[in-house]
Amino acid sequence: MPELAHLPGKAAHEPWRHPQGYAAGYPVPILDHAAERAEALRRYAAGRHTLGR
Repeated sequence: MPELAHLPGKAAHEPWRHPQGYAAGYPVPILDHAAERAEALRRYAAGRHTLGR
């Protein structure tokens, strides 16, 4: 992928962690999957609690 060719080694697998990760036009993430997962789990737990399970 040309947008990640400037990154060394394994940095191309997580360009958001490298200072130059977005320098060549790689798109910025729309959302944080870890944060969204945590919110989904929180809501699931709250729903289960409400149903008494």
